[in-house]
Amino acid sequence: MALAQSPDMIDALLGLSECLARQQRLAEAQATRDLWFRRWIEEAESAELRRHQEAACRRQIPGIMFVAMMKSASEFIRENIIRALDVPEIILSIATVPRDRIAPSAVRQLVKGGAIARSHMSADNLPGLIANGVDRLILHVRDPRQVTVSWVHHMARISDAEFRWSALTYDPPVPAKFRDWAFPQQLDWAVRNYMPGQVQWLEDWMAAVRQGPRIPILVSKFEDFAQDQRFFFTKISDFFGVSEIHVPLLRSQSAVAMRNFRTGSTDEWRDVLTTQQINQFESRLEPLIRHFGWELGASVWCPGKAFALGNPT
Repeated sequence: MALAQSPDMIDALLGLSECLARQQRLAEAQATRDLWFRRWIEEAESAELRRHQEAACRRQIPGIMFVAMMKSASEFIRENIIRALDVPEIILSIATVPRDRIAPSAVRQLVKGGAIARSHMSADNLPGLIANGVDRLILHVRDPRQVTVSWVHHMARISDAEFRWSALTYDPPVPAKFRDWAFPQQLDWAVRNYMPGQVQWLEDWMAAVRQGPRIPILVSKFEDFAQDQRFFFTKISDFFGVSEIHVPLLRSQSAVAMRNFRTGSTDEWRDVLTTQQINQFESRLEPLIRHFGWELGASVWCPGKAFALGNPT
């Protein structure tokens, strides 16, 4: 209604794209978001971003495309890169999980250089990234079992307003009473409804990597980040041909980054997932687990003792 009366009201375009995304009308949300960005980037409101980006371009900072699995410390990593390189962030996706869509005009703005875009986008966006000029990207992953556990904790820690906004970004949507449930019930819902999408997300991206994309993809792991942050950021800086991220800025993080980076655990899932929950995805996850060096959670044998990893109840 607002756009019918005032077609130039770009804030209404942004709101409409979010509403369409929450209804899982992804193609319409993508088109609306793209139209919003094309208009917004020409307005005075975006002047500071453009100034900031142009300054970074003069320092020969490239456009950094950072695709990350959810709950993989990507907020923490993104903020360190922004602070270290002094670059603005460009939001280029409609933020739907596990399938996402990107605004091509925002991608084209990123590839001008001097900015970063962090997204949880799905692999079916890769052709669009390449078509719009992305010449390399980071793909950052984490064990889906720990992603699921961390996500449940995250949904309990965010504010009520954030929960109401984000619950409908997921397919299927997170139940309105989710935060009223006990942790085991929340985790059970997540294993059945959230985790499959994360496994599919990772399978699709690894299939895209195996098929040999026309651009270099640096595949990084949360576990490597947790083990040696200095080396982790060195790999990123080498990949993009910059030197400023060799010493990560691990202090003075924003409240959001620190909240999202809860414990940095790699195997909390062993203590909270039941054997049945672990086994539900073990056969499907096994190729990924072996590829990335994660540990199997099913029953294993060691001399003199047979035991099951994870809660046996």
